[in-house]
Amino acid sequence: MEIKCACQKSFESQHTGNDFKEFLKEAKTEFSKVREECPVLNSIVFPDKIWNKYINNEYPYDKAHHDSAFFIAFRGKILSLYTTPLHAFLLDDNNKIRKDVSKNYLKDLRESWITLESETQQIEIKMHKEGRRYFGKFFELRLAYLLSKEGYEINDLEVWGGKSDIFAVKKKEQNETGYAIEVKYIGKEDDDFKRAMDKVLGTWSQQEKANFLLYKICEAADQLKKENRKATEKTCAIIIENYSRDHFEYAMKNGFFNLNTPEFEEHEIMKDKLKTNKNQRKQDKIEAIFADPASYVECLDEVWIYMMDNVGLDFNLMYRYNVRTKQSESFI
Repeated sequence: MEIKCACQKSFESQHTGNDFKEFLKEAKTEFSKVREECPVLNSIVFPDKIWNKYINNEYPYDKAHHDSAFFIAFRGKILSLYTTPLHAFLLDDNNKIRKDVSKNYLKDLRESWITLESETQQIEIKMHKEGRRYFGKFFELRLAYLLSKEGYEINDLEVWGGKSDIFAVKKKEQNETGYAIEVKYIGKEDDDFKRAMDKVLGTWSQQEKANFLLYKICEAADQLKKENRKATEKTCAIIIENYSRDHFEYAMKNGFFNLNTPEFEEHEIMKDKLKTNKNQRKQDKIEAIFADPASYVECLDEVWIYMMDNVGLDFNLMYRYNVRTKQSESFI
C-alpha cells in the first residue's frame, strides 16, 4: 500500500545553531504545514480544538518535558512510522475516516493527553498515565501493520468493532490459521516514573517484573474468552517499551518467568498496588487471577513477547510460547 501524503516526507531542519527553542520554533512551523495536508494528523491525532490548545502552549509543558509523540517523531524524521498504520486502517480510499471506526477508539487516538491540566494531581504523573494509555491503543495498530508486512491478513480490528484487538489470518500452503490477538503494552510504571522524576535509584524487583508480565498475560487471556471464531489461535501479544526492556529481559533470562508452571511469587505488594482505586468487580478479578494463573494461561494458544527497539517503533519478537505443546522459543 503506497501512501502519498506530506507525512511520508522527512523533516530537514535549516537551523544551524545550538538554540533548542529556535529549532523547536522552526520544527513546529513545518509540522503545522504537514498537519494541514495530512488527514491522519488533522482529523484524527490533532483535530482543530486540540491542535489550537497544543500549538499555543509554551514548551516545556511539564517538568518531565513531555511532548506530542507525533511531533517528536517528526523532529526525528520518523513521522511516517507513526502515521502509516493510521492511514492503513482508519482512512478510506478518499482519505476520510472509515464509517466502521469506533468513536471511542478514535477519541483515544487523539493526542489530547499532551494538553492536560491538573489541579488535583501532579501534572507530570497525570500526563505519564494518560500517555501510557494512549500508546496502548496506538501500538495495537502499529503491531497490526507490522503483522500485515509479515504476511498476515488483517481481517478485523477492535477499532472496527471487532471482538479482539487484532484478528489476523496466516496462510501456509493450503492451510489458514486465524489468530485472535489481545495486545498488552507495558510502559514505564508509575513508581518507576516517580523515581526517575525524583532522581531516586531503585525500581521493581526482578520477581515483581515477572509477576507483572504474568498478570498481563492472564488479563489478556480473560479478555479473549469472548472470542469464539473457529480455527482460531487465541494469542496474547505483549509489547514492552524500550526503557523497561532490560529489566524484563533479565527476569526472563534468569528463571523468574516460566509459563510451564505459571505462579506468582512474592506477590502481595504487587497485588495490593493493582487493586488500588479499582472497583469491587475488578478487585475480585485480580484476586481470581492471582489465585489460579494457570487456569488463565491454559485459555490461550500462544504468547508472543515483543521488545521495542531504541527508536521505539519497531518490535522485535523476543519470546514465543505455545501453550498446547509447552514449547518456547527465545530470541533474547
